[in-house]
Amino acid sequence: MKKIAIMVTALMVLSGYQKGDCSVPSGGLISGGSQTIARVPSASNDEQNGFSFDEMAPPQQDKLNQILNKFIKIHPDFTDLLFLTSLIDSQDIPKTLLASFKNKGIATSFAYNLKIYSLISDNPLVSFQNEGVFIMHRSTQEMVLSYLMEKLSVEQREQLMQNIVECLVKNMAALMKDESTTSCDILSRHALSLLGHKNLLSPESEAKVMIPLGNMLKYPVGNYELAKTVLREVADISQRNGDNKGAAKAFGYLGSCYTEDYKQAQFFLEQSLELDKSQDTESQEIRASNFVYLGIALKNLGEYTKSLDCYERSLEFWKNNKNDGKIARTQVYMAMTCASLKDFEKAKSLLINSLCAPR
Repeated sequence: MKKIAIMVTALMVLSGYQKGDCSVPSGGLISGGSQTIARVPSASNDEQNGFSFDEMAPPQQDKLNQILNKFIKIHPDFTDLLFLTSLIDSQDIPKTLLASFKNKGIATSFAYNLKIYSLISDNPLVSFQNEGVFIMHRSTQEMVLSYLMEKLSVEQREQLMQNIVECLVKNMAALMKDESTTSCDILSRHALSLLGHKNLLSPESEAKVMIPLGNMLKYPVGNYELAKTVLREVADISQRNGDNKGAAKAFGYLGSCYTEDYKQAQFFLEQSLELDKSQDTESQEIRASNFVYLGIALKNLGEYTKSLDCYERSLEFWKNNKNDGKIARTQVYMAMTCASLKDFEKAKSLLINSLCAPR
């Protein structure tokens, strides 16, 4: 069940699907490449409390506006949190995301008052399955956004969008370290929904979200096809913006998505290595990882000597930075290539070194 929502997204990407009440607002497609990504419509229950679909006649917006006028007076940060929740997926909204945007106390109060004002579901199944998330009816969510678009100035919206992007990117980075498939799956859907609001995002903010999103979709989510679509898109955006470092990241992640088409992997990985030769630590780490992926591709293409050269270049960096885990991993790949060259003594030595490396 954990991959159903993300597979819905993948089908949308392939078919350009838009559905009734979930239709993408004007400018709400990620465009600029050969693919487009629509805002994610997660499954929702019509029985959710709050405002029902049948109640969503135009006069109902005025009624909700009155409620929201009272709601945002409870705490000055509630406006910011409402804006965040109106832009992400309406399903499985994590309280931890809201807490990282403000703090735990404010996030807890915000969620409590959303329920008091009947702005979110009180479906008992939601609480039973995961107390760390809540659901906002999609039609309510859209009306909240409409209210805030009128309430906030252009400058306020732009600053909030920058803060939201930074928060989302920070959360993606944290989850990638934990490699939590379920949490990454949920957060990737929220990132895709945010990207559906293209009219509110600058190209730089788009790219800032899409690069880690593409990597997350690849692993641990495991949706390689959607990852490829996102990464191709952001590579194009980054190149148009003259951001070689961003494009290099995207091409590197894209190359590592091709686990069977080694020619394609080689093509994108070499593009990444060519685009960014910066000496800062982050760029060098990415290059070291890309050399490993390129070595794997070349080994599977029968280019054993070139493969070993790539591993050696990666190993040099990891040794200089005393990263024992990466050293051991690279040595295992080197051993596999040496075995292909029938150099079994070298392969054995590398494997022993790998097994003896500190963890």
